[in-house]
Amino acid sequence: MDIFWYRDGEKQGPATEVEIVSLLESGDLSEDVLAWHEGCDEWGPLKELPAMKELLGDNESGEQNSSQPELVVPYPYIRLIARLVDVGFHSLAYFLVLRILDVPFDAKYIPGTIDSVLYFCLSMAIVETIWLELFGTTFGKRLLGIGMLCSSDKPESETITVWRTMKRSLAVVLLGWGCFSPLWIWFTGFFSGLWIRQFGYTPWDRISGMTSVYVQEMSGWKLVRALLIFALCMYGVYELIAPWWPEIRGMMEISEKN
Repeated sequence: MDIFWYRDGEKQGPATEVEIVSLLESGDLSEDVLAWHEGCDEWGPLKELPAMKELLGDNESGEQNSSQPELVVPYPYIRLIARLVDVGFHSLAYFLVLRILDVPFDAKYIPGTIDSVLYFCLSMAIVETIWLELFGTTFGKRLLGIGMLCSSDKPESETITVWRTMKRSLAVVLLGWGCFSPLWIWFTGFFSGLWIRQFGYTPWDRISGMTSVYVQEMSGWKLVRALLIFALCMYGVYELIAPWWPEIRGMMEISEKN
């Protein structure tokens, strides 16, 4: 359901229900702003819209709608930690496969090079798509009790599909990590940060019609566990590429001279 609202005298939107919840939780939007969605006879307070009453509950009675679970969108830094774990986990698996296959050093296998888009980045998108299809979340998000929810306004698109998950995975690699290019990763990171600050959700949320919500209660232990697993994954990556360090250093020196 596309929702529109007025803020500072300007019409804004559209945004789906889950995206609105994200904006509310981040403090970027008030429940009392004038809002509207299709099916409403007139504009009214956001919290009074039929689509939002199902999510926010009946404010007058103070009770949450029992037929609709409460949606809690993770803070951006929690999602970033989950994403770091995903990258660390995939990097470990990626270089482990290369070592098992006894693949000789080649710059195209190293993240950050142009050719690595085909090897590292595409394989990461494919693996994440498989995780989303099988478990409805990624490895890092699962550790933190986060699941994925479809936020599209199209009734026929309320389920997680291969095409939707692949779009999301590719968008994360391109817009979130800049294909791990040392130059583009700063640009895409800055762009994504501005987008989240402005809208309360990520570009890949909008592209895929999916967003992250808590499916389990968050705890400090889950956060510590995720950080420890990320550290272990990166240590494993360091050990796996150790035989390649002389070639990697040589490649870096040539790059600096050029």
